[in-house]
Amino acid sequence: MDQGFPLYLATDSFGGAVVPSDSVLFVSPFRSADAFFTFGVLGLQRGGWSVGKISHNVQRQVNLVDNFMLQRGSHALKFGVDYRRLSPEFNPACYALTAIFGTVNDVIAGTPLFVDVQSNRQGSVLFRNLGVFAQDTWLSNLRSSLKLRSRSRRHLHHVSPQTCRFRQRVRKWPT
Repeated sequence: MDQGFPLYLATDSFGGAVVPSDSVLFVSPFRSADAFFTFGVLGLQRGGWSVGKISHNVQRQVNLVDNFMLQRGSHALKFGVDYRRLSPEFNPACYALTAIFGTVNDVIAGTPLFVDVQSNRQGSVLFRNLGVFAQDTWLSNLRSSLKLRSRSRRHLHHVSPQTCRFRQRVRKWPT
């Protein structure tokens, strides 16, 4: 986190002020359930406020591994399989607005140091990996052995983005 960026760890009564409704903070059709709003004043201690959804990311993983060994005379045969399935889901706020001001006077004058407007896309990816192996350890005599291995891997992946209503990113620094 940047050194001067306000931390949003505590809330108070705002001196009796009322929190604005979603229709004031977010452009239509967004609301706090799928969007994020941040307001900050760097010149104040705890001079920031945020509302809404930042993200809800999920990582799921399945890994199945098995092998078996078979002894035939001077050969020790070993076979195995490894299946891995990863299915991450990226679910950020569809719309995000951040307005950062230097001082309270900058807020009154309406001159932010930084404004960031984002539109993000949700998405999920499916990674599948299958690996198999065979190994033969041959004991030629009591003093030496020879090990032969064969491995094969197959990588499959599938992307299935689920889009929000628009895709755009705008940053503005006042001149």
